[in-house]
Amino acid sequence: MAYLEFSTEKADYIFDLVSRRPRPNRRMEKFEGIDALVVERGVFPLDLINELPLAGIENVTDYCAENKMAVYSADPAFSLAGAARSLPNLPLEFIVGIFPIYYAFKKDEIPILAQKIVSGWTFLIQDPIIAGRNAISARKIEEFIVPKLKKEKDKEKPKIGIVYMTFHMGLKDDLQSQKRRDFTIKNFRDWNFQKYAGFKPFHLDAVTEANFNGKKWEIGYHKTGLFD
Repeated sequence: MAYLEFSTEKADYIFDLVSRRPRPNRRMEKFEGIDALVVERGVFPLDLINELPLAGIENVTDYCAENKMAVYSADPAFSLAGAARSLPNLPLEFIVGIFPIYYAFKKDEIPILAQKIVSGWTFLIQDPIIAGRNAISARKIEEFIVPKLKKEKDKEKPKIGIVYMTFHMGLKDDLQSQKRRDFTIKNFRDWNFQKYAGFKPFHLDAVTEANFNGKKWEIGYHKTGLFD
């Protein structure tokens, strides 16, 4: 796995960046000591984890099951309108695509320069599928999941594992900067042709949580109240 390791004032993060079909041979020692896992909805549909195992990250979800840790999805589901809006931006996204594609098959930490190039470019484009989902996920992680974990685990600074595709390198910067994620969210709320157009309303505000009960994963949903 290619990865990023970083912190915010609220939490420590190990960010596993993967290809569309991730390989399970990740360095699991990086995930040791995590308090929860957050996965990307588009690649790993957490709602269906009992019927459709999260291919390529079973070793991480097994670790969570064995250690009674929750797996979350903070990623909003985008609509057909969101997909259509993103189509014209695809050529622009792939201008820097060499970096995500290359690092999807590496096992080392991603150099900060490569991360900043991808993050800055995708932020500039303000595409709903990448920049929009990064910002929304970051708000729900930092402002809902982290406070929830701090209370449940009685820890001042929980450690969170994240698994997203490599094109989402900008999630790091959105987690570390509230101003940055707020700018993108305000863009899709106030400066769109329709409020939050491109995102399905339920998953915009919801966080999915899965906990293993010894036999199967129990799925629950939380309304965060973070999006007016």
